[in-house]
Amino acid sequence: MMIPAMFIAGCAGLQTKGNIKVWYVREDGKKMHVTFVKNPAQAILNLGKGNVLHLKQVVSGSGSRYSDGKTEFWIKGDQATLTISGKVIKCWVENNH
Repeated sequence: MMIPAMFIAGCAGLQTKGNIKVWYVREDGKKMHVTFVKNPAQAILNLGKGNVLHLKQVVSGSGSRYSDGKTEFWIKGDQATLTISGKVIKCWVENNH
């Protein structure tokens, strides 16, 4: 699994049992957290209100990308793009966690 660059750079992230949990602030003002799992390589997005998505890591030319075929979460540094049903939402690592 390719570890997102933000972890290498030492940005916000909580590591438990080999998994890494990162909080993001979305451009729509909502917060979410993502747990990056090593084996199998996936990202578990907790969007709030019980909405949890499990996205498998997929090939990416740049950054780290996760998808289930409908939703995509693409990380580049401390920024990410969340695409849900064709709607693109920019996200940034929240440094308070």
